[in-house]
Amino acid sequence: MSFAPFENRVCRDIRNGLAKNFLTALHERSMEPIDRTLLALKQQELAPFHVDYIDNRLARYQTILTHFEFIPTDVFTTACLLWDQALFFECHEWLEPFWIQATGREKKLIQALIRSAGTYALLEAGREAGAKKTAEKALAFLRANTAIIPDIFTSARLIAALESLDSPPPQFMSF
Repeated sequence: MSFAPFENRVCRDIRNGLAKNFLTALHERSMEPIDRTLLALKQQELAPFHVDYIDNRLARYQTILTHFEFIPTDVFTTACLLWDQALFFECHEWLEPFWIQATGREKKLIQALIRSAGTYALLEAGREAGAKKTAEKALAFLRANTAIIPDIFTSARLIAALESLDSPPPQFMSF
């Protein structure tokens, strides 16, 4: 069996719990929320694929938090940091509160970026049809509004990747 948050409740709970507490860790600039989550998870009987997922996420979270201290961050820079570590679900979750508060074209831009991250989260889960539909929705806005896409997202690279979905997700920052 593999880690399948779209089909398995335990996997979904692990993914959601880790992501939620990671976002808290970002705001607090501390691993403590993740450490508390790990402590709770260690008290459960988990399958090896659960442990592998947790270990993989933990390594990526530590990379982000290490760089987070030294990079001036705004909502989009943080989203790119998450994206570049292939934390697409966390990127989606990070952007969502900003989407809720935004209005007008900014709201639609953030929604398109959420859908872009969601596309790759769906691809990771082997849900190609859903990823294609989600990418098409993101592209409908992104193609028509390249001027307002934050430079950090390199609009041409993002759009090209979403159009093909055959290559790995684009990287926006290198660290």
